[in-house]
Amino acid sequence: NQNDGSGAQVMAMRLLANGTLDPAFGTGGIAVFTKSGRADSIAIQSDGRIVLAGFAAVPSAGNRGLVMRLEANGALDASFGTAGVYELADTFSVEFRDVRVLATGSILVAGTNDDLLLVRLTSAGQPDATYSGDGIASANLSSEVVGGVTLNSGDGIEAMAIDADGSVVVAGGRRHLPLAQAPAPVR
Repeated sequence: NQNDGSGAQVMAMRLLANGTLDPAFGTGGIAVFTKSGRADSIAIQSDGRIVLAGFAAVPSAGNRGLVMRLEANGALDASFGTAGVYELADTFSVEFRDVRVLATGSILVAGTNDDLLLVRLTSAGQPDATYSGDGIASANLSSEVVGGVTLNSGDGIEAMAIDADGSVVVAGGRRHLPLAQAPAPVR
């Protein structure tokens, strides 16, 4: 992200193979958006369009999950979401931390809304109703016991992979774990 003094703004940079900024992208190789927040993950579609995922900071309302699609030149893709942007608001702050473009053209983002969260968007940037009924799959593991430890709310997905049969494998962490419940270190 870039901070212009008024708050962090979402940004993207493209470098050429030699490590210099690509002058054909954004302004001198850098595209900065008025959206306050941060992009944490990036994926490149087969047509060269760029998908960013992260969060939009909303003062006094927490964060909203953010997905932006850019044209190859760094401009927002107006055919995606609303003027190039999809945002997800929830009762809790939402942050997307990983993004994948699927073979079907759909976009899968993973993160947290105080639970484990996966959202699948159509190639047009709208929630895919064929995925979990509304495009959003979440799991609150606060009642789950894994290895003798009860997981707490605030768990989130940090990364994901898609295996050969299309199943999604996620990895993440748990937050707010009381020290008394922490498992012994593995040596």
